Amino acid sequence: MITTQLFTDSFDRPATTAGNIGNGWLDLKPNMTAGYDWSVSASTDLSAVNTTSGTSSAVLNTHTVQDCEVVFQANRTNYNSTRRPFIETRIQSNGDRYRIRLSLGNNNTQVDVQATKVVEGVTTELWKALTNVTSSTSDFKYIVRCYSFNTALTVFEVYYIDTANNNLVLLTEFSDADPALASAGKVGLGHYNQVICKVFTLNKLALDTPQNKTIYYVATTGNDTSGKGTKAAPWATVEKALTTVMPDSGHVINVAAGTYTLATNPTLVPSGITLIGDGKPTIIGALKLSKGRKNRIINFNFTGTSTANTPCDYYNHNTGIEVRDTFDILLHNLSFEKYRKNALRLLSVHTVKVSSIDMVDSSYNDRYFYSPGSSVLPQNADDGLTSQTQSNCLEITRLTKARFVNVHVDTTSKRGGAGLRTYEDLSKFYNSGATPSTYLDDIDIQNCTFLVDKFMSWGGGYSPQMSLEIFNHKTTNTTIRNCVFNSTVSLASGTNTPALKLYECEWIKWLDDQPLYAIEVVSTNLEIFHNYITAGSYPIYNSGAIVSNILVHSNVFRNIGYVVNFKSLSPLKFYNNTVYIGGKDKFFNFGSTGQFENPNNDIANNIFYYDSATAGGDKLGATIGVRNNLFHNMDVPTTATKSKTGKPLWVSSGQPVLSTDYRPQQSSPVRGSAAVISGVTPEGESTPDIGAHQWELNNKDVWHPGIKSDIDITDITSILAECYA
Repeated sequence: MITTQLFTDSFDRPATTAGNIGNGWLDLKPNMTAGYDWSVSASTDLSAVNTTSGTSSAVLNTHTVQDCEVVFQANRTNYNSTRRPFIETRIQSNGDRYRIRLSLGNNNTQVDVQATKVVEGVTTELWKALTNVTSSTSDFKYIVRCYSFNTALTVFEVYYIDTANNNLVLLTEFSDADPALASAGKVGLGHYNQVICKVFTLNKLALDTPQNKTIYYVATTGNDTSGKGTKAAPWATVEKALTTVMPDSGHVINVAAGTYTLATNPTLVPSGITLIGDGKPTIIGALKLSKGRKNRIINFNFTGTSTANTPCDYYNHNTGIEVRDTFDILLHNLSFEKYRKNALRLLSVHTVKVSSIDMVDSSYNDRYFYSPGSSVLPQNADDGLTSQTQSNCLEITRLTKARFVNVHVDTTSKRGGAGLRTYEDLSKFYNSGATPSTYLDDIDIQNCTFLVDKFMSWGGGYSPQMSLEIFNHKTTNTTIRNCVFNSTVSLASGTNTPALKLYECEWIKWLDDQPLYAIEVVSTNLEIFHNYITAGSYPIYNSGAIVSNILVHSNVFRNIGYVVNFKSLSPLKFYNNTVYIGGKDKFFNFGSTGQFENPNNDIANNIFYYDSATAGGDKLGATIGVRNNLFHNMDVPTTATKSKTGKPLWVSSGQPVLSTDYRPQQSSPVRGSAAVISGVTPEGESTPDIGAHQWELNNKDVWHPGIKSDIDITDITSILAECYA
């Protein structure tokens, strides 16, 4: 198998003449040189290859191409018209996806290429390779790659790997060079050069032979001049190691305990390098990962530096680690402090795991930020915003297959700032012109803590300082689970959210009960369930945008104001929640006259509990779709059906504190009184209970919000095992 780099849309092919390769472009192994490792042959012995010619199966509006190289192996026997081996890759344009499929035809020489639009809203992997073939003889091997020739040309190429003759054969190219499409400002995935059969002879390429991993060493006792990077003669600086070790070779740099100051900030980590701390050394400065793959950074403390000033210190380093345009990244067991804007930034990354990370004092808000000679925030060219009043400790955008686990962010100690937020404006980071689309695809945020300073909480009347915000991003197959927040989680991508789930999370209050919003619901297709939210002005909030498919079920809300506050006619499904309120506000606020109460609302199987015996009155605030609920110390709305009143008889004898305290007793009136709701009622339960917990599940499968100790991290430990092997 030939191992090649998975290029992203930022990879530029050198501007050389057609049919020739610039040095460094065909990087099938590190440091290949023209005339020595490969040469160009004019052979056209594969001229019988047939492709779709002169067609444009898909039309794209931008040049956004990403994650588009796949190595395909399938044999040329045991196939038929319905079982043809094929390879497919995906490209993305303006939030829409297109599938490019290369399939073997009904003979040994025909290759068909198809481009089809992927149906929006269907969860699919960004790329995958399938064979549908069982025999192992006489393999076909293909490489499919996409790249930018320049700012105005995107090229899609298909190669055949001729292992018998050690050749790489360019079969066909597709590009946006169709004049008719180009004049219309669009990109056509049509074949523009008929059949191309340039053969690149790889004189010294080692096929199917992995390179041996070497471990290099850095220590405070080392020497950059006389050292060899060995354990006996280590280098003295991290920079020496990073600039000496060959990229994309699988090598490891082991850094001994101690403190290391980077002279260049940020310092680039080359592609394919693993950086491991022995005893968790401290690195003073900043790192950057760009246009690479398979980097691992493990066991380090990162810290910036500061300059004493009044009213507060000036921080000299913007970001601890920035990862941009990369593939297959692991960041594990790291800590960050004293960074001016961000501890960590991830932009345009495919396949990244961020685990066991602590971030403190690495963001700011407008109360605490200061620069020399000024008491206000200066606007920097790389901010991308003209009115930014805070920064984000953890900042992300354009991620695919990302997992965040055991990440802990705390901005409460000094300068404030937001926890995790998406980056809002990418125009500063890419070529001028159309800004690339923003998206989060297949994201998992689990067992994380996001605590932020209360000064800029929405509840305090200031601009938002979020625990977590996903803003204006197309969000597909994304989950936020088992996390702890002390402020707002804003899900604000409008109708651009195919799927997002928020569950088994816990909101905690500040010491002085500063009010806050818990969840802002300004995105479609949200499912919010098994959460425990304590205190705050109104946990479920819509600020005015009309969205659809908001499902809120099986949550516990305690000591809150409104449980729902909507400023739009967005429909709401509110099922099997337990709402324990202090006794001053109504439960739902759909506007002063109910003008935001959607006729399709459905409010069923909930417990609405006032703890004040003198509350009385119609405290619900909702009239549509109210059914199968239990009310305590309040009047039953006249439009409600199949209602119950009285105490729910929870297992806690006093005032409930924990989420599990709200489980019903066996004699509770909520038992068997709920309507069956598909997707909400536990499987196999024909007579479900009202409220967030089911009596039948009291002793099994009880959901517990917040941090868990038994989560599955085998995907991370397996990578760590490879690093230490």
